[in-house]
Amino acid sequence: MDLSFEQLKSMVVFAHVAGRGSFSAAARHMGLSRGVVSYHIKSLSVS
Repeated sequence: MDLSFEQLKSMVVFAHVAGRGSFSAAARHMGLSRGVVSYHIKSLSVS
């Protein structure tokens, strides 16, 4: 299985969402907007 850098970033974002319990908390922790977090989570379901 070959992973792109973008897929790997999305997995890291997912891990933060799971660990923090919400998109908002993960976004604050990572210095991202909720929209960017949402984008990464959505991209995982398409892969």
